[in-house]
Amino acid sequence: MGRTVLLASVLLVFAAVFLVVVAIFLLGRRPKTALDERLESLSRREIPGRRQPASLIREGEKRGFGRFLGVLSGVFPESFLGEDVRLRLVRAGHSWRETLPILVGFRFLGAVVVGATAVVLGFRYLGAAPQVLLIGAAALVAGFLLPDFILWIRIGKRQEEIVLGLPDALDLMVICVEAGLGLNAAIHRVGTEIEHVCPPLSKELRMVNREMLAGSSRSDALQNLALRTGIEDIKALVAILIQTERLGTSVAKSLRIHADNLRVRRRHRAEERARKVAVKLVFPLILFIFPTLLLVILGPGMIQLIRALSEAQ
Repeated sequence: MGRTVLLASVLLVFAAVFLVVVAIFLLGRRPKTALDERLESLSRREIPGRRQPASLIREGEKRGFGRFLGVLSGVFPESFLGEDVRLRLVRAGHSWRETLPILVGFRFLGAVVVGATAVVLGFRYLGAAPQVLLIGAAALVAGFLLPDFILWIRIGKRQEEIVLGLPDALDLMVICVEAGLGLNAAIHRVGTEIEHVCPPLSKELRMVNREMLAGSSRSDALQNLALRTGIEDIKALVAILIQTERLGTSVAKSLRIHADNLRVRRRHRAEERARKVAVKLVFPLILFIFPTLLLVILGPGMIQLIRALSEAQ
């Protein structure tokens, strides 16, 4: 009976904290002015013969769970996530304006759900209040950091895909430049051609082209590319292109040399991974295969030894 009351108390505390946070947000929310309503109506209005921007469509279609996550994200400032949260979201291939509320919401929900689950299971199987509270605190932190862990995995996979597709993209860019295209046109053409081969790199190259069309200089657009990806090979490529532009040297020759270097690096990475396989196989061999072999080999001998000792007594 005491455990049931304590469990109900913990659940009520979690529910009360959640409702208080939501209430603080709703009470502190600024009411819409006439200007806000006018801007909202203009953003949602469909113009005949003109396609509505996808960002406005997604913003207007936020319902249910997405709107709930948006409410949670409004409670916490952006510093609650860290200074580089926007950069990490961009490097994962997402728009930070749309995914920042989702990340905040999943952090909060993950902490509450995982923490509450750990407390419930702790009272169910352990019963000791200090141990359960310690486990609940650890689960709270784990649930809070779980979205960041998933985000880091996504960033690593995307960066690896860009690194693998970069040498082939540079070869295609060399062909475009030698065929007479300028560097800006070559970047746009390569970004279009590799869309189905390496979508992340295609997206980044097209973003560079859009920034240059919007008025940014080529060096600024390339530096933004290096910042968005966070890949050393991209940073080296950007440095070569900026230096080539300043010194007036051959773009095609510089790209060809850099593409050869990247191809050598890719082969070295593959060889390094192949050599690491033997080391990684040691742990499965020790944990799973060796004990089985020892049991099969030494088992009959141990049985005979036990029988001999028992008969000798």
